[in-house]
Amino acid sequence: MLTVFYRALLGLSIAIAGFSATCILMFLYFGHDLPDHQFLKKYHPPEGSRIYTNNGDLYRELATERRMFVPIHEMPPYL
Repeated sequence: MLTVFYRALLGLSIAIAGFSATCILMFLYFGHDLPDHQFLKKYHPPEGSRIYTNNGDLYRELATERRMFVPIHEMPPYL
């Protein structure tokens, strides 16, 4: 009875060690070319300029990409 328990414990230990090694190797393989987190902290995506008329209507939008900054608290919970 004890040998079955020890074999199961050994098998579980090997499985956990294999899973951990796989996770570490995947992180090292896929994470080596990720940008530095300091760069992501300072990243500001390009936003366009908007020209409005005297009464507040949008006259023209000058941009290469249509982006608009939206704070996280104004975003809907489901996107």
